Order: sequence, then structure tokens, then C-alpha cells
Amino acid sequence: MSENLVAHVPEPAFEQLHTCPDCGARLADGADVCWLCRANLAGDDALVAAEVVAPPRLPAQSVGHQALASLLLFAALAVVLTGVAVQAPGAAIVLAFLSLPAFVAMLVVSGRKRRAGTPVTFSGRLATFLVALALGTFALGGIVVVILIAAFIACLRSL
Repeated sequence: MSENLVAHVPEPAFEQLHTCPDCGARLADGADVCWLCRANLAGDDALVAAEVVAPPRLPAQSVGHQALASLLLFAALAVVLTGVAVQAPGAAIVLAFLSLPAFVAMLVVSGRKRRAGTPVTFSGRLATFLVALALGTFALGGIVVVILIAAFIACLRSL
């Protein structure tokens, strides 16, 4: 009875590739000339058959390294927000409104990449944060433009 419950997982099927014996370039099926080195392949029995395999998984970074990178970005954001709040409190509120969702988006994207096994560098985190900040600024600017257009139309109708 337990034999019926065990599922057999088949071996993954790998695609056969033909490669040039001179330069190792991947060749189309039935190619007579290598596209890269222009070697004559007609009647050549020395074509190499290769298998496509998945690239090796990179070792995951330690959780402490991930937390330290996030903490550094958060500390930099806190310092900038504090400096702006001292000079212009209203601007600090707008900056916090834009940057905190971008910081959360950076944490989510970095966490997903880490769980997938892709390396997440500090510059990658910073780039993700800046892209999310730019998108948030663009979205907020679009909302402001729509509100201004609606107010302008409302003012014109009241005349």
C-alpha cells in the first residue's frame, strides 16, 4: 500500500547542444560553418555534444550581513531625515512620506532575492531604494498634477 503513495520524480531532461570543436560556440542543428570562428564543419565528425545544465547556486549571504546592510541604509536615511527636519520640518515630512515606503520596498525585494539564492549587494540595495524613491516621487507628482487640474476645472466651472 505504501508503494502506491511514493511518487517517482523523473530525472530532468537536458537539451543536447552541438558545439564547435575549434572555439566551443553553440551551433544550430545542421550548421555547416561555425558562426563564430567560421570553421568548416561539413562532414566533420568531431562535433562536440554538450548538455545544458543549471548554473551552480551561489552560497547565501549570512543573515547578519543582510541585517547590517539594511541597518546602514536605515541609519543613513534617519540622518538625512533628521538633518532636513532641523532645517525645514515640512520638507522632512514629505521626504519621510516618500522615502519610508521606498525603504520597505527595498527590504521586500532584497528579502525575496535572498530567499531565491541570488546575491544582494549593498549597491543593489541602494539602487532598489533609489528606483523605488523615484517611482514614489513620480506617482506623488502625478497625483498632485491631477489634483491641480481638477481644481482648475472646478474654478473654471464656477465662473
